Amino acid sequence: MTFKELVDKFYKEDNNYHNLTVYEIIYYLSKKVKNKTDLITNDSSLIDFDVKYFLNIYNKVFYKNVPIEYITNKFTFLNEEYFICKGVFIPRPETEFLVSTIIEKNILDNKNNILDLCSGSGVIANSLAIKYNDKYICGVEKKIIPFNVSKYNAKIKKLKTNFVRKDIFKLGNNFVSNFDAIVCNPPYVSNDFSISKWVKKEPRNALFAKDEGLYFYKKIINDYYHSLKKNTILIFEIGYDQKEKLEEFLNSQNITSFYFIKDLNKIDRILIINKEN
Repeated sequence: MTFKELVDKFYKEDNNYHNLTVYEIIYYLSKKVKNKTDLITNDSSLIDFDVKYFLNIYNKVFYKNVPIEYITNKFTFLNEEYFICKGVFIPRPETEFLVSTIIEKNILDNKNNILDLCSGSGVIANSLAIKYNDKYICGVEKKIIPFNVSKYNAKIKKLKTNFVRKDIFKLGNNFVSNFDAIVCNPPYVSNDFSISKWVKKEPRNALFAKDEGLYFYKKIINDYYHSLKKNTILIFEIGYDQKEKLEEFLNSQNITSFYFIKDLNKIDRILIINKEN
């Protein structure tokens, strides 16, 4: 069987996720086809792996709903490849938008100490460390598996990112106030929200939050905002339907220096707060 025959056999019209996953399985198994260019170049070549291995992975993904990233142990974020494993939430395009916006808009240019709360895979902290090797960047994560994955990715990429394993609400005001920028992609999905069968295989505590998904935003602000130094900025990834509720909450706390940034689909995805006094 050639690569083209394999792709054609499993191709599905109008199912981009399925087709991209088929490619990922091929890239994972093949020694000579590692990207779309290789696949096109070698389309008439015989596959260089046993098709039974392909079928085994295919069945895990599409019949047992195992995310492909947990099988290949890798994901790509802003063109960088990172290690990942079961027990770690897989970063989404919304978080790529968050980090790319921070970089493209030079939001951190005048900030020297950056704190990444709810660090998860550590991809936010590590991505910022790649861009800003002159800044001190610290990620905080409570769970042992994502904490270890964060440190591992920093090590293999030779980054200076520091990671702390701790509950973010037990850091203390003295610790948090040392930073002049805080970035956070917290769990923000409401507990009653319907999710895909693949996402159900990922850690729930990295995804869901009580109080209509607003719990972490409110508690972070209530616990730490008033102890932050003047001009410290807080940068949050937010849910597609949370702008008005967050705006209402901030106004109730007499916080007025904030704004939202829309993604390419004109959906509010980033909240930026500036500590005024």
